[in-house]
Amino acid sequence: MILQFITYILMKFYIIGMIVAQVPWTTPAIISGFLMTGSDWKVTYGKQLN
Repeated sequence: MILQFITYILMKFYIIGMIVAQVPWTTPAIISGFLMTGSDWKVTYGKQLN
């Protein structure tokens, strides 16, 4: 729940991109975040930390 709150705050203040696309569930985690946010590279670092 804490990670969801942090992600919400980061999206609200436009630090990371909002989700703009849906990707298949079989896509690797790091790549899926990059694709879902319209190629926002900062999301890949956040997914590695999670």
